[in-house]
Amino acid sequence: MNDVFVFLILLLAFIAGAAKNIQRSRQRLYKAELPFFRKVEAVVSVALLAMVALLGGSQGAHYMLALMAAAFIVSGVTSAGIHPEGILYFHGTSALARIETWEEIKEVKMEEGEEKVSLHFQGKRGHFRQEYPKNAAKELRQMIKKHT
Repeated sequence: MNDVFVFLILLLAFIAGAAKNIQRSRQRLYKAELPFFRKVEAVVSVALLAMVALLGGSQGAHYMLALMAAAFIVSGVTSAGIHPEGILYFHGTSALARIETWEEIKEVKMEEGEEKVSLHFQGKRGHFRQEYPKNAAKELRQMIKKHT
C-alpha cells in the first residue's frame, strides 16, 4: 500500500513539474541554445533513469516512472530563454525551470561572437550564462533595455 502511494506521489510530481516547464517554455519569447554540457547532462540523466528502471525489476510501473522523470528533466533543460517575466533558466539543483524576474536581475551583459550571442546575467540566485543565435541580438538588446 505504501509503495503505491509513494509511486503515485512521485508520478504526479514528475508530471506536474514537466507540465510547468512546458508551460513556461511555450510562453518564452526567445529560446536559448543548449550548451553541449547541458545536452550531455540530459542524456546521462535519462540513461541513468533507464538503468534504474531496468535494475529495479523491469516492471511497467518502473518504466513509466523513469519516463516521467526523464520528461521532467529534459523539459527543464530545454526550457531556457527570455520570458515575458524575466529570464528563464535551468539552475541545476532542480529540474524545474526558474525565472529570474526582471526586478531580481542586477546586471546583464551581452557579448557578440561570430556565430552566437552570449548573455550573462546576475540575479538573486547567482551568475548565469545563456547563448542565443546571432540573428536574435537586436531583439535581445531591445528587450533587456526595456526591462532593466
